[in-house]
Amino acid sequence: MHDDRNGIARRSVLRTAGTLVGLGVAGSAAADHGRTDAPPACGSADNTSPRPGPSVLYDSPAVAPQFENGPGWSADPLLVSGATGYEDGEFRYQDWVYDDHGADTSPTRTPPTAQPSNTVYGGATGDYVYPTDDEVYRHNAADLLEVRCRVVDAPADSDRDEEVAYRITLNTMVEPDAAIVALGIDTGADNVTVSGNDGAVEDWGYGLGDLGAPVEHRVVTWGTGAELDGEALGDDRVSVDTERNQIEVRVPIEPPATDGSGVGGGGESGAAWRHYCVTGIHDGDGAFAPVANRPSADQPGGVNGSDAPPVFNVGFRSPDQEPMGAPQFDEDTGPGDLLGEVEETQLNGSRAVGFGHWREHGQAKALADRLLLGFHADIDFAKLREGVTEVDVPTEGFVDRLYASRVDLEGLDSGTGAGPYEYGEGIEDRAGNTDQSVAGRDFELASAGHEDVLSGRVQPYSVYVPSDYDPDEGAPLHVHPHSLSGTYNQYEVYSPDLIQELGEERGAMILTPEARGPGQWYHDVAELAVFEAWADLRARYTVDEDRVTVGGYSMGGYATYRFASHYPDLFAKGFATVGPPDEDPAGGPTDDLVGSRHNVMQVSDNLRHVPLLMWNGANDELVPVTGPVNYAQQLRDHGYPHELDVFPGYDHFLFAVRDNWERGKRFLDGAFLGDGTVTRAPERVTYRAVPAMDAVAPELRDLGLVHDGAYWVHDITPREDAGSGLVDAISRVEGYAEPLAEDFRGFGRDPDPHLKRGTRVLGRPDAGAGANELDVTLEGAGEATVYVEEAGLDPTQPLTLVVESDGPATLTLMGSFGERAVEVDAGTTERTLRLCARGQGGPGGGDENRAAADLPVEPPGVPADEGAAADGGLLGGSPF
Repeated sequence: MHDDRNGIARRSVLRTAGTLVGLGVAGSAAADHGRTDAPPACGSADNTSPRPGPSVLYDSPAVAPQFENGPGWSADPLLVSGATGYEDGEFRYQDWVYDDHGADTSPTRTPPTAQPSNTVYGGATGDYVYPTDDEVYRHNAADLLEVRCRVVDAPADSDRDEEVAYRITLNTMVEPDAAIVALGIDTGADNVTVSGNDGAVEDWGYGLGDLGAPVEHRVVTWGTGAELDGEALGDDRVSVDTERNQIEVRVPIEPPATDGSGVGGGGESGAAWRHYCVTGIHDGDGAFAPVANRPSADQPGGVNGSDAPPVFNVGFRSPDQEPMGAPQFDEDTGPGDLLGEVEETQLNGSRAVGFGHWREHGQAKALADRLLLGFHADIDFAKLREGVTEVDVPTEGFVDRLYASRVDLEGLDSGTGAGPYEYGEGIEDRAGNTDQSVAGRDFELASAGHEDVLSGRVQPYSVYVPSDYDPDEGAPLHVHPHSLSGTYNQYEVYSPDLIQELGEERGAMILTPEARGPGQWYHDVAELAVFEAWADLRARYTVDEDRVTVGGYSMGGYATYRFASHYPDLFAKGFATVGPPDEDPAGGPTDDLVGSRHNVMQVSDNLRHVPLLMWNGANDELVPVTGPVNYAQQLRDHGYPHELDVFPGYDHFLFAVRDNWERGKRFLDGAFLGDGTVTRAPERVTYRAVPAMDAVAPELRDLGLVHDGAYWVHDITPREDAGSGLVDAISRVEGYAEPLAEDFRGFGRDPDPHLKRGTRVLGRPDAGAGANELDVTLEGAGEATVYVEEAGLDPTQPLTLVVESDGPATLTLMGSFGERAVEVDAGTTERTLRLCARGQGGPGGGDENRAAADLPVEPPGVPADEGAAADGGLLGGSPF
């Protein structure tokens, strides 16, 4: 890679006669030093570089069919799991997604294997699994998404004035009657906080039995039919929308009157009824299908000989009723203690290490005890009639949110080499487990769930909002993707101090997307998921986009390298813990000789302006430390700021167990290796485009998942004979000198003793006088675009362009003057250009429409820029 300007001048005898092509310029398109066509007026075009990141990051939130309203319904969805609210005469409850795992019936990972909860580090507490007919149930058919209620006018021939309409939205609905939903109503005439009024029943019937929540009424629907207290409702009272996954039931009961007359209620208004909601599998005859020990084509499994009810999902749960954690882990836990800690954790019933990964631990325990009394909503009909707006949505702390993806996965190329996705909703088993027998399900490997894909349009993410968040001021954002086998709640489960130290104590938000499942490695649809979640967060909160950082654990550490390399203009810094350079375990240790197409060692050139802090364990059994060591060597070779800390005795998990991130916090805040703000318009841009790392599906590429540039260099396209294209461009407006950097090594003690090695920037030598000059080195690049003004260059003044290329290429100069293409051959090409003239509409006034658009180049051997840094200056022969 060429760095010094005078070296280029001395090799000017190697220049080629570059061909200039004027795009959007009147006259001949061929280069001609004697051409007489005038350059365009400055400011005549509106050409600015793309914003950092893919275009989808700046899109407004999409709307999934499940979030749409049919006739009679108008309130917007809450999109915050566990939240309730009133608006436009409607009550709404928003549930979590993919939390439909039923009761805790076994203290261990007893078969059958649940999906997607069969991962060791992100499993559920509930043990239920769906019937084996995946085409109907999709491992998700009874997943409650939303419950709504409103008051409606009774039919004209009724003796009632009003009735109650309910709308239930499911996350997945392939068949209209695959799932069954029961709403229990406790009218609580005297006091809504007391259950068991006169006329209440403890046994709900319909195969449910006693749920520990006595009710007066039971509304049961399976989409194509409905009943009230054992009596069938007319077909005109129930409707199902399989596009929106919604079931609506108009119930012929009089809601409580606000003035105390008529039907009674409870609560402060005297017009509230307590509601419960449960979902399960429809048995085809208007009841809940019983849960067997092992599933069959139409019967769920996982009851494990218990008396738990056949309920997969319970509604009206609040966040404080769904705990998360791994309470036995602390800073004193050592590597030898981990097995015992795992065993102790599983005694709480979770199928995984820790609990609360899918926010259904409280649900699973309550179902096992048949005690749902605490999961209810007191719906106040006075508020419905008055159109009150009242929302119970957290404004700070840890929040689980929902967003709608823009893409339907069904038929979409997965980009994994395994062909297109089969499903557009539910959960798809991508591990290739087609054996639906009892044995096949029972002995599926625990790691198989890594391949499961959450196929639905509705996807979750978590965000931590600091207590001092001010929407008028905004807050820094730290993007922290989860590990392989983890979930969007991983860090609150395993590492709550990480949330506090990197979030609360920094006044920063922390975003963790689910990214379509436990192991999609953040490319293709999983990469899209990160940016869709981020875009949704931007629409809900104010982000200080000058202070955005990225980090993650294990696979999330890989994501740190990947996102920082592909999108360096989005991030100030990256903090990776036990992150491998490649999803293939051999990719890092073999220095990219063996590995996947997504090995980030291919694109380490791009990290010039994104310092990295890397923590790895010397005894890591999953990510051999040689991989990060090789990756760090590349960064040292580049002279980029970074630090690799290797902790003796640490395995893959001990960082999470110890949960001490103070030094990482100081790094992100700018205590060392940079000041913690995003670089916006650097003097030098280095970017390597590797098309093999781009999204495969055209639908995803259209959303911007093509990694071809950053800052003021974009549209890098490799030549046909090259697998990648590198552009190294220097703007010499302020002069330019390479930063004075040094390699270092030593010992550290925070958070534990470790060996450190890296590169740090000490400062910059004198850059010399500035010049209106652009130097570009191309390696394998056939095309690239430079945005001239954003590089600080003045298109109204003669611009010296020096291009050194290892093959033929077209460099397009873009700006307020329009477009200008320069075609070069292998070697060094130098041109002095006038890109636009000040005049009519120009920024400088006056009339300088010169006779020639291109000025002649200087004779060979004459320096083009006397102000350029001299060879050997302050840095001498240093590679920095």
